Formats: sequence, C-alpha cells, structure tokens
Amino acid sequence: MIFFSGLWLDKTALLIGNSMKVIEVVKQGLATVEHQNFVDNLSKKEGIGNKK
Repeated sequence: MIFFSGLWLDKTALLIGNSMKVIEVVKQGLATVEHQNFVDNLSKKEGIGNKK
C-alpha cells in the first residue's frame, strides 16, 4: 500500500482492476486522523475552502 496524508491505495488491487478493494482501502484512509489533519491544514490556507 502507498500512504499519503490519509490517502491509502492498495497498489496490487489498483493494478489488477479490483475496484472494490481499492475503494475499501481509500475509505479506510479517509477515516484516519492523518487525513483529517490534512483537510484541516488545507482549510486553514487562504483561498482554499474559504469564501471571502
């Protein structure tokens, strides 16, 4: 698996076209504290997710 700020990808499932496994692993990553911290940091940056 490849990990990036809560974005988890199952490399093998991706390469063989097992989309159900890919989605399952992505959802697991999105449920992590690391992903929430990533989202929080993005939302703090000016112009990203903030209306002026």
